[in-house]
Amino acid sequence: MDVRGILQKIDDDAREAASAALADAQRRAEEMKAASEAQMQRQLEQMDARIRTDAAEAEGRMLRMAELEDKKARLGVKRQVMDETFAMALEQMRALPKEQKRAFFLSQLLSAAHGGETVCIGVEARAWYDEGFLQEANAALEKQGRLASLCAGVDISGCGFELRQDGAAVNCTLESLVESRRMALEGDVARALFSE
Repeated sequence: MDVRGILQKIDDDAREAASAALADAQRRAEEMKAASEAQMQRQLEQMDARIRTDAAEAEGRMLRMAELEDKKARLGVKRQVMDETFAMALEQMRALPKEQKRAFFLSQLLSAAHGGETVCIGVEARAWYDEGFLQEANAALEKQGRLASLCAGVDISGCGFELRQDGAAVNCTLESLVESRRMALEGDVARALFSE
């Protein structure tokens, strides 16, 4: 028996098996590489989509923040204009001739007084207020059939007067009148400012 033929056959079979195993391993390695590349490509596409979504959301947030900052800046300017307008109105009212202020405050007093209150005059009202003011107011109240017993009280700050009775007070100074008008207009101003 020739052993060389058998050894040759074993050697050839081993080479063939090794070659087949190598080819199979290379095929599996290629499949794994292709699968890995496909998975990496999917992950890159998902990451790219996420980055685009996050960038769009960040851009939207930044635009909204910029719009809000712009609105706040415009609101600040409008508020400043409103503040200046009311300050100017107050100064113009303070600059009215004393006869006009006296007539204005007499009409305010007659519409607010029921009779019997204490009238506290503002320190800035001394230009138009004199002894005859309360006498004139009491005479007008008496003529209207109301209690004519207004009396002078302590000085207050501002230009105008404050009516006091039984712990209640009605402030009729120019400052409080302008402020109450301003508060009444706040809603209109806010609607105008925020309707943009």
